Amino acid sequence: MEKENKLLDGKKLKEELDNYRYILNSEMFDYLNSLIGLEISSLNEIALSLKTMKQLNELEIYRLIVIYNVYYRILNAVHNNSNKICCSYNPNAIEIFCMDEQNNQYNVFQYFIKEKSSPVISFEQFAIDEKIRNEQINWLYKELKRAKNTKDKNGLQKLNSSLFNRSKEFDKIRVNTITDLIAELNARKGLGEQRIKDIISKQGFILKQILREEGLQISEPFTEKPHDKIEEDLLLVGDSLNYKGKVDNAMTRTLVKNYPNLLINKNIKYF
Repeated sequence: MEKENKLLDGKKLKEELDNYRYILNSEMFDYLNSLIGLEISSLNEIALSLKTMKQLNELEIYRLIVIYNVYYRILNAVHNNSNKICCSYNPNAIEIFCMDEQNNQYNVFQYFIKEKSSPVISFEQFAIDEKIRNEQINWLYKELKRAKNTKDKNGLQKLNSSLFNRSKEFDKIRVNTITDLIAELNARKGLGEQRIKDIISKQGFILKQILREEGLQISEPFTEKPHDKIEEDLLLVGDSLNYKGKVDNAMTRTLVKNYPNLLINKNIKYF
């Protein structure tokens, strides 16, 4: 039977925990009560032994308490900085964002409670990297030139006019896709370096407040999440998704950290 994740209120959790009073030892019981009371973070380093934590991880009540603890400690951080943090939330998610001077929103932090899998925390960080951006722009211009080159297809037109016309349609899709991607990368730079730095500063402030509440550090060791392999030589005519995939892979990095009842993603977006 699949486990179902859901956000219960504190009173309901305490009632559920009481059913374990004579099953758990006093150390476990007091620890779980402290999590429900939001006195400590379920993600922080604790004094419980690895053996004890392994036992707790097998209990459904512990999983539900962790969901509750993470959710409401995040909201505590939001409410304590309500004049600087913009937030929307419901029983399944918390989404936090910052705004620039033009009132444009930028994602900073999300907490999603998934019904059939571990909850996920994702936080976003912007970074300025002129080298990566220029490499992608130059590569796209080369691909644009190649997509517009029809000289190699004159023979195809003589052999099979239907296939030639289909190939022309694919080329049109490729040209439009590449043109859009070039415009997107130029638009990122068009935000202006100072504006991006301001957003980075606001993101950093928000993340510091939330991660401190949860007992986490941005600098903690994460594992690089490999992107799906993108073929360098685009063999499929008109396979425009490969262009976008290659740009997305280069302009972002996803780092992950696994907890027994939680997955954390750190997404770095380059400008």
